[in-house]
Amino acid sequence: MITVTLRAQSGELFDVTALLDSGADVSMFSPSVANILGLKPRKGKRRIFRGIGGEIEAYVHRIEFRIGTLRFHARVAFPTVEIPNILGRLDLMKNIEVIFKDERELSIESP
Repeated sequence: MITVTLRAQSGELFDVTALLDSGADVSMFSPSVANILGLKPRKGKRRIFRGIGGEIEAYVHRIEFRIGTLRFHARVAFPTVEIPNILGRLDLMKNIEVIFKDERELSIESP
């Protein structure tokens, strides 16, 4: 789990936790995060995602976020149901290096 910093519609920064999932193609945040950002999820590009838990409908938006001092613009899907926040590879892994030091510690760096 890592901390991701986002900018609310009001302009204030806020933090959410997300699971860094190297097996996930796309990052996916809960619809409650979209509400804080001031996004209308259904205005994004509709996609059906498939995984171990089955299928989920979500809408993709491009957002800016921070991990520590690093800033990113990435495509993030917002489903229609609450889920744990997940950081996937798309738009993120090309900009950072993730080093798993052991089962309790990881390092995220700019390459």
